[in-house]
Amino acid sequence: MNIIKTFILIVLPLIGYSQVPTRMNLIQLAQSGATDGQFIKWDNATSNWVPATVTAVTDHGALTGLGDDDHTQYAILAGRGSGQTLRGGTSGSATLQLSSTSSATKGRVEIAYDGGDVWIGGAATASTLRLYNPGGTNYTGLVAGAQSSDITYTLPTTGGTSGQFLSTNGSGTLSWTTGATITGTTNRIPYYNTSSSFGSSGLAWDNTNSRLGINVISPSATLQVGGTSDNVGTYSLYITNQAGDKVLNFDNSGKVGINVSSPATTLHFNGSMSRKAPVRTGVATSYTVLDDDSWIIVNNASSTVTLTLPTASSFQGRELMIKNVSAIAVNSTSSVPVIAITSNPGSSPPTTTTSILPATAGKWATLVSVLAGDGLWYWAIMQAN
Repeated sequence: MNIIKTFILIVLPLIGYSQVPTRMNLIQLAQSGATDGQFIKWDNATSNWVPATVTAVTDHGALTGLGDDDHTQYAILAGRGSGQTLRGGTSGSATLQLSSTSSATKGRVEIAYDGGDVWIGGAATASTLRLYNPGGTNYTGLVAGAQSSDITYTLPTTGGTSGQFLSTNGSGTLSWTTGATITGTTNRIPYYNTSSSFGSSGLAWDNTNSRLGINVISPSATLQVGGTSDNVGTYSLYITNQAGDKVLNFDNSGKVGINVSSPATTLHFNGSMSRKAPVRTGVATSYTVLDDDSWIIVNNASSTVTLTLPTASSFQGRELMIKNVSAIAVNSTSSVPVIAITSNPGSSPPTTTTSILPATAGKWATLVSVLAGDGLWYWAIMQAN
């Protein structure tokens, strides 16, 4: 009893209670039938200390002040008037993870499901939207490049069909577009015949032999140009200089012009002509005529000179000019004889000889590859002095 009295008379005033029970109050309190666990409170109506029971809140919803935003370190699911920021951590490379459920059967995570824009990035370094493959080992990333203005892409409303691709109208609206249909003939080079399809042109490419044909399906040369029955142009091929002048042209009749726009003969040129420099045979007694030789001057004062002529059938219509400046005979080999100037090339077979020039200085002869009466090609002496 003395302990209780001391608490009431000394401790209560120290903690702020001004109504300190008197001895009479204590007697009345002891006789009031207090139970275990109660505490005393001042009853202003009776001016007495009376026992009271603590009323504890056991339901969270019964608490008051739940709507007060006085703990800014916590997120408010209903939203804050000024907005709020959620951070995953404070250390480098920390992660903020959102998951629909802890169940193995996942739901979806909805962002801005009731409208509004979703922003990703905005720092000095562009952010990447990563779409990971199953297992999370690799991803496909989307990154916005440096832009001077905003760009919004509006996707198509359908999935498109096989082979289509996305194209833009220039303002960001995307649509599915069907590509040009490539049809044509094997080895032909295609071209656009309409705005959406290809056709086969007159150009043919032989990839095996690296040959190009113009109006020729199977070119036999690196470049082969052929005419067509509906070719109404004057030329099958011509080449111009920077001024636009025709420097080389082939007309449809087979005539070739060099610096002549309208050739009048099979070969018509306006300008000079040069041949390979004459070949001089010195002390040698034999000489094999080369494929590009045209003039041969024989200058050997000691013995007869024998020329090995090229096969006549390989150079049909070719001319060879041979002159003797020494008193030495010039002959051909027996394997490639010539038709003498006095013989008839139309004979079958023609009369041949190995003698080209006599042993007289200043003699000359022109040899031409001709088709003789027996159907074979020979070198014939067409003119001589």
